[in-house]
Formats: sequence, C-alpha cells, structure tokens
Amino acid sequence: MACLKLCTDDRIVQTSDILEKLKGTKWLDYCAQFLTKTRKLVEALEPNRAILIQNSGQLFEYDHIFISLVQLSYDPYYRTIEGFCKLIDKEWVQFSYRYRSYLGGYNSITEKEKKFNSNIASIFFMFIYCVWETLQQNNYAFEFNEELLIFILDSLYDTRFGTFLEDTHEERIMKFQQRSISLWSYVLAGKNIERWKSSLYVEESSLSPIFSNNCMCLSCFLSELEESLYH
Repeated sequence: MACLKLCTDDRIVQTSDILEKLKGTKWLDYCAQFLTKTRKLVEALEPNRAILIQNSGQLFEYDHIFISLVQLSYDPYYRTIEGFCKLIDKEWVQFSYRYRSYLGGYNSITEKEKKFNSNIASIFFMFIYCVWETLQQNNYAFEFNEELLIFILDSLYDTRFGTFLEDTHEERIMKFQQRSISLWSYVLAGKNIERWKSSLYVEESSLSPIFSNNCMCLSCFLSELEESLYH
C-alpha cells in the first residue's frame, strides 16, 4: 500500500526522493521473495505430478500470487495472450478476489474498510509487477508485451469492463454481465490482439520452465526500467 501512495504523492518532485521512498516501502524485497519461492516451487514440480501449497498462516491472498506465478513459469500456455487472460480470470476473478474492497473500484467504501484492507490492496499490483520482471528477463518466452500488463492495470479503474467490478464472481455476473463487456473479450478481439503481441516472442524456445533472477536491488530495477523505456 505504501508503494501505491508513493505513486500518487504530488508532493514528491525529485527523482532522488522517489527512489529513497521506494526503497523504504520494501516493495522490491517483497517481490523478490515471491519470485524466489516461485522458483523453488517450479523446481519441485515433476511431470504428471502435483504439489500442494499450504497456507503459511499469513494473508491467504498471497496464495493468488504463488499459484499464478508457478503456472506462468511452468506452463508456456499461460505465457500466451489467451493463456494469460485465462490465468487471471480463473485464479483471481473467478476465485473472487475482492477488487472493490481492496482497490475501491467504481464504488465508494467506508473508512473502516479502507483501513482493514490497506495492507493487501497492492497484492494484484505485486503479481503484475512480478510478471513484468519475469517478462523483462525472458522476453523471448512471452507472446505478450508489457503494454498488455499496463492495460490490465488501467482497467482496474475503468468502468468500461465488468471484469474487476464488485468483490465476487457471482456479483459481477448478476450485476454487470448484461451491462458491460468482458475485458478478455476486448483484449482477444482480432482488431486488438496485435497490439499486445511481442516481436521478440519465439514459440519454440518457450517450452521449458522459465525463471526470474530474484535480484531486486534498486540499481537492477532502475536498469531494467530504463531498458524497457528506451529500447
């Protein structure tokens, strides 16, 4: 949550202030932990075998990240545009991740709800960032580019789509299925899908599990961000 506040703080005008406050949020440390544990889980997988992820007693919402990242790293289908849409839909949307309560969405929520959810509001953003980090280091293995990730995040607050409205999948179907279109229908439409395709994707080279370097120091983050912006 601290990182989200940092991104919307108009009082910060100097880059040095932003970097110092970013370091203080421990955002990169948390994401490094997710990627490190994801690698251990993927390495433990064997063909035609399953693994059980037991909740550690912390926020169960963290499980969304681990389960999603393991599938993304292990199965090349989820690194395609269609597969990535289905991954988010089945592990976040249909699993009733509470988008309205955690992020606010189109509805106002009470101050009590805001305080209760302040520690977990950024979990979906952490997942998308971990995907971005993995994409930067394995761009040949992803059919989609970072523009798709940005569009999905923008759509969290875009009421054109009913995909991220309300707290449960059932509520979304009941209230918005007939009144709005699905984000995934828009993304996968023939006229739009070319927009998300990566020119670096090599399908034959993406069949093996992929990993992300778990180094999340600030200098590495800035180096990757600069490369993403200017290359």
